[in-house]
Amino acid sequence: MTSELEVRIEFASATTTHSAFVACGELHAAVISGGFLRELGTPFLTKLYKALSRSPQSFVLLARTGGQVVGLIVGSANTGQLMSSLLVRHGWRFLPNMGQIVLNRRTAIKISELILYPKKNSFQNLPNAEIVNFCVATDWQGRGVGQKLFETLVGEFARRGVRQIRIVTGESQIKAQNFYRSVGAEPVGSVSIHTGQSSAVFVYNIKSPNP
Repeated sequence: MTSELEVRIEFASATTTHSAFVACGELHAAVISGGFLRELGTPFLTKLYKALSRSPQSFVLLARTGGQVVGLIVGSANTGQLMSSLLVRHGWRFLPNMGQIVLNRRTAIKISELILYPKKNSFQNLPNAEIVNFCVATDWQGRGVGQKLFETLVGEFARRGVRQIRIVTGESQIKAQNFYRSVGAEPVGSVSIHTGQSSAVFVYNIKSPNP
């Protein structure tokens, strides 16, 4: 059995291969089974993760063993600015998917809700920095991969001068909530990003480095 020690964490960048972003899309579709974005297919998700890796407002960390992507986490310094950046700088990449989005009214509504949620009043007193997405392959869950991804993300946020991170996760995602509690994130309430669906909100405080 492959050891957790053989898993390395790396930043996705302009030099990351297309196949790695495809793997990100496939991992998202496989693990986040209840998410509506998976309905748009792996090609859409592939473009999304590539765009997230190239935006100045976000970064993508990959957990890899050999040539396999077994986990990912996405951080954003300001999700409101990130959404605007994706639309302006990378919106054209999603034009081939627009017909599918427009024809599916439910998906179109959910995407508009996703774009607009950072402007909700319930987010005004919360940190701007956020974990946008976080998933680990089923076979690798419980083996330290998520912990390594989270610690690397926290280190990158600290390097950027961020001291607090907000975390939004579905109220039914108990395993995710338990993980965030285990690393010291504090539950601060709930919010509705999509109509009729409630999400739990956590805040993680990044400890200042020792002098």
